[in-house]
Amino acid sequence: GGPSTSKRETLRDKVAILWSYVARVYIPSVLVFGCNGMVIPVIPPFARKVFHANDAQNGLVMSLISLAGVLLDIPGSFLIAKMGADLSGVFSGAMLFISGLVGAFASNIYVLGFSRFLHGLGQSSWLTSRTFIFSLAVSHQRGLLISGLGGMQRISNVLMPTLGSLVVIQFG
Repeated sequence: GGPSTSKRETLRDKVAILWSYVARVYIPSVLVFGCNGMVIPVIPPFARKVFHANDAQNGLVMSLISLAGVLLDIPGSFLIAKMGADLSGVFSGAMLFISGLVGAFASNIYVLGFSRFLHGLGQSSWLTSRTFIFSLAVSHQRGLLISGLGGMQRISNVLMPTLGSLVVIQFG
């Protein structure tokens, strides 16, 4: 029982804390962040080919996800506080699903942009609702939990567009 034992117990405790949120937060978040990341390199060439979109239109379509996030973050936190994090997560998932359908069946660049905007609303609501779940954790654990989620998002922001690009290169 010296200092190394207490460090091992602390590490074990941290792993147990993270593990308790795997099914409710982390696995679904990998899907949310990963799916978004994989389509990033696909949308501009698709819009250029199918809708004859120029670079400015492509830039606007791609930026709408961030604009939606900015617009929803503050009111979204009030909605999550009223609805609860779990119901908000279901709402977010439905919004992400609908945004995918709208994008898949988009008839023009504006509908494609609307799908990205919906995706931004869903992703922002998802991230806020998952962070809200962490607010229920013991205060000294919140940083670990939130940084784990943020780290997953940042890793997805790098790896998934790369994977999406490789898929495009390989399969066209």
